[in-house]
Amino acid sequence: MVAKIENREVRQFLGLQIIRNRALRQLFLHQTKYIEGILAEYGLSKCNPISIPLDPTAHLLPRELTDLSASSCNQVDYQKWVGKLMYAMIGTRPHLAFTVATLAKFTSAPTAQHFAACKRVMRYLQGTASYGLLYSNKSYCVGYTDSNYGGDKYNCKSTSGYVFNFGGAAISWKPRQQSIVALSMMEAEYIAATEASKELI
Repeated sequence: MVAKIENREVRQFLGLQIIRNRALRQLFLHQTKYIEGILAEYGLSKCNPISIPLDPTAHLLPRELTDLSASSCNQVDYQKWVGKLMYAMIGTRPHLAFTVATLAKFTSAPTAQHFAACKRVMRYLQGTASYGLLYSNKSYCVGYTDSNYGGDKYNCKSTSGYVFNFGGAAISWKPRQQSIVALSMMEAEYIAATEASKELI
């Protein structure tokens, strides 16, 4: 006997939820269940949400540049938290790319300050769990790129970033610390534009 395979649309895939609106020709990707799951796992389901994932006034530094008497945190736990945030960022949260990349730099020797910054992102997700990417029938590609100049207070390197939208939502995004120390804002911008151009091609 041959089993009949029904032709059904995918609604969930590897933690992503997929909603189609054929009348408006839209596709919405989100990770609400995944985010609610990690918040429940860490007891943050009822935490107070915040509006900004990373405190713009906070300067996160490696442990060797801080007070060595500062309390450290469990390295494995910190890596798990960052990994879960990274999966959300890769799936449907391009606006978290810079924040997650910043937190990932401290996975080898995290401190309590780094862990608090990671928990802050979780609180941000609590208030934005239903956010996602909404694609429509727009058939053109738009790209954006930018850089900060000497944004890393530890090594004075700048960070490049780009995002490309197709159908009204992001299809490719990446933040990356530049491999050299830019000597001017213009140089940092040129490096960022070069990386974005390579991705566009």
